[in-house]
Amino acid sequence: DVEPTVPYFCPAEFYASVISAPLNSDLLNSRNWTVSNKLRFDAMEMKKYHPELVPGDDLKNYGWLEGNVLEKPDGSGLCNLMRIHLGVGNKAAFLELSPDGKTLSFDYENGIIDFPGGSSKFTIRRDPVTKRYFALSNPVPCDQHLWCRNQLVASWSDDLRHWHTFHTVLRDDSGLNKEDSIRLTGFQYPDWQIDGDDMICAVRTAYRGANTFHNSNRITFHRIKDFRKKANSSL
Repeated sequence: DVEPTVPYFCPAEFYASVISAPLNSDLLNSRNWTVSNKLRFDAMEMKKYHPELVPGDDLKNYGWLEGNVLEKPDGSGLCNLMRIHLGVGNKAAFLELSPDGKTLSFDYENGIIDFPGGSSKFTIRRDPVTKRYFALSNPVPCDQHLWCRNQLVASWSDDLRHWHTFHTVLRDDSGLNKEDSIRLTGFQYPDWQIDGDDMICAVRTAYRGANTFHNSNRITFHRIKDFRKKANSSL
């Protein structure tokens, strides 16, 4: 039997930072790069505003991990939309970067947004055609299964704060029962690009033979045809 566990790590020990350079600068010149402050998640501060997000007293399990540095919708600067571990699922953290690239900040009262599967790594990019933001991520069915990665969905947003799921890319069809599927199947850490009218993506996949959902036994490639039409049909 395989225990339904994942390798131990402590989200509270992770710091967020942004390294940036002007678009047309010489990227090989170190003087053109700016490193922001290193920002740690403060679970006690979050507890003041949203105690339901950080239940209990063991605060080492709460914090942010991988991020997506993106241009804000109004073009006023950059932000970092981050994976975050909280006591509930389907949330992400919205961090803002100052115009000079030196100060990364987080609003504990308003910085947590609803996001499909923000407790696992996700990838966001902006479509140069529609100017919408698109993401691939792993939504979780309930707060008892915050590690669930047996489904991969595509979502879009106009403002980075309100997200709309429009397509299920992958779902476990192995025939496992619900608990075993969550334990043994993972379509995770997706990365993607735009190829004409399609999204193409590579996925770290644990499927039909992996010893846990976390320990992948495949890398799989997928194509989401006419993704813009699919997104429009969800309106």
